[in-house]
Amino acid sequence: MVTLDDIAKEVGVSKVTVSNALRGKANVSKEMTARITQVARSMHYRIGARSVAARNLKTQNEQTQGPVSIIAPSNSDIWTAEFVQHCVNACTQAQRQVFVQYVDAQAEFELEQLANQVADGMIIAHPTLPDATLQQLVLHRPTVCIDRLAGGRDADAVLTDSDRGMQNGIEYLVSSGKRKILIIDQPDLQEHQNQQNFPDLQKPQEPQTQSTEQHRQVNEQEQAQSMRFSALLHERKLSALHTLEELGIPTDASSVITVEQTRDAVAHAVSELGNAIMQYDALACLNDDTALGALQALHRAQLRIPQDVAVLGFGGTQLGEYCYPELTSVNTHIEKVAQTAVRLLINRLTDEDNWMPTTITVPSSINLKQSA
Repeated sequence: MVTLDDIAKEVGVSKVTVSNALRGKANVSKEMTARITQVARSMHYRIGARSVAARNLKTQNEQTQGPVSIIAPSNSDIWTAEFVQHCVNACTQAQRQVFVQYVDAQAEFELEQLANQVADGMIIAHPTLPDATLQQLVLHRPTVCIDRLAGGRDADAVLTDSDRGMQNGIEYLVSSGKRKILIIDQPDLQEHQNQQNFPDLQKPQEPQTQSTEQHRQVNEQEQAQSMRFSALLHERKLSALHTLEELGIPTDASSVITVEQTRDAVAHAVSELGNAIMQYDALACLNDDTALGALQALHRAQLRIPQDVAVLGFGGTQLGEYCYPELTSVNTHIEKVAQTAVRLLINRLTDEDNWMPTTITVPSSINLKQSA
């Protein structure tokens, strides 16, 4: 098994420096941290689950299993909130202590604290967590990632079936007679860019002052993290468009409207369409939050749902059962996703020697209710 000493020898630094870098400590430069992380990954280094547990037991001064940490964004949506609760329930049933951390992806202090917490393992359901932070965390302790891959052989992952799920949703709308479907998409942030290559955000003649450079870096960070969040929704939109084309239903610029993916923003955008909304017979939303906003706007316009305009959500959250009409949604089976994540993590914690990285995709289905 590769040790911190092995990595330190390869990089030419002390063992303490390697430990601090993998923990995300600020006293190691970004360049050195990147180099150490790269070497650790190339050497297939991963901290043993039993080593973490032993350290945590010593810290806690009690002979009990160490806790499991669940990491979620500070501005969690409905889906994430329900996922976290199901994880807590599954951990409690497995007699595992659990604590939840809601983290701002741009707060450096909060990100650093993640590496220093006392936990045997982590479940990360944080779509905007920076890749560099994620890669450090999965090297530091056993981790299960939700709807994203950490890369390499360092972590397990549980994925929702966005592609097939949206395909099923669109096929259902079409089978029920819908032909003019409006996809409510997010603002397009990565059409011609990848996650490692950003445009120069400075004006050509603008002086290179410290303040403008800091502003540029902040903009780049915000854009990168927004694009990380958009990847999942982008996949759903592409699946919707592809499915329509496969079914012989033409699409054009009027098939998609872009709006911030919040309930209020979508409600406002749909209301702003005015009478133009009547050219559509269904709205396909990329998550349940935005579908609820669409329902609100249609009610205000005194349109019948689904007779005038149907609404499809994505997620299968419980909140969809409490709106009127009840929300038809692609069901990602949140409870099963959570139970699968907890099972993978506990399996690794209890049998590290036989652990192999596993990625599981949870199939989706359609919650047939009254909105579509």
